[in-house]
Amino acid sequence: MLEKAQQAPFRILAQPCIGLCFIALLFGSVVAPAHARPLDPHFVHLTTADGLSHAIVYCILQDRYGFMWFGTHDGLSRYDGYAFTVYHHRRSDPASLAHNTVNTLYEDRAGTLWVGTVGGLDSFTQDADGFLWVGTVGSGLFRYDLSTGQAQAYRHDPADPYSLSDDNVLALYEDRAGTLWVGTLYGGLNRLDRAGGQFTVYTVEDGLPNDAVSSILPDEEGHLWLGTMGGGLSRFNPQTGVFRNYDAGDGLQGEHFTIVRPIAALTARCSSVA
Repeated sequence: MLEKAQQAPFRILAQPCIGLCFIALLFGSVVAPAHARPLDPHFVHLTTADGLSHAIVYCILQDRYGFMWFGTHDGLSRYDGYAFTVYHHRRSDPASLAHNTVNTLYEDRAGTLWVGTVGGLDSFTQDADGFLWVGTVGSGLFRYDLSTGQAQAYRHDPADPYSLSDDNVLALYEDRAGTLWVGTLYGGLNRLDRAGGQFTVYTVEDGLPNDAVSSILPDEEGHLWLGTMGGGLSRFNPQTGVFRNYDAGDGLQGEHFTIVRPIAALTARCSSVA
């Protein structure tokens, strides 16, 4: 059963952050999270017949209240465990969703849900100082100050070897030391020195299996696991700058790899073949 879509207040940021909008999460009810079964899991299928806005789902997020959010090819769907509420772009309503194709979701520390659409935004992370870092497709990287609404841009400059290597940003991650790591579509992995605003770039010439880095996640030993688009999976040691790459010979099913959950459990298993 599909609930009637609520008139949620979406705020769309002006240029250069095309297509970014957010909803303040003000829902009071709590949905208890399901406990995962370690063996023989049972899959429950949720489709458009159940109220999902589209069968193609690009991203999933569970917020602090337990609601499940699904970014789809045609709108944003919220699931409360019983029914879906769907949010769409409406031309007559400037406070509606900016675009109906939703490709990324992020909840910040204040409980605000940030929604990236096909209009240009692809990744988010919030640093220890509360700044929101926004990666875009084609427009580079932005640091957004939530208190002032001001954004600082980081773009690729062919004349500057210390600039962002590529304006197509696919993944963002801040490590324990406060270092921001940036995965790009054509320019490999970037490490930002915030004090000087300079980037150190790692590409296939440094051992990365592919320059399209689509995801970044850490493990308990401080390594960064990098999912690539065409080069499989790579484990990077930030202290030594050494990459250990994994492909079909190590058991991967394909060369296009996106990390969707913490993989600390894989550390011991993968270390045995390092």
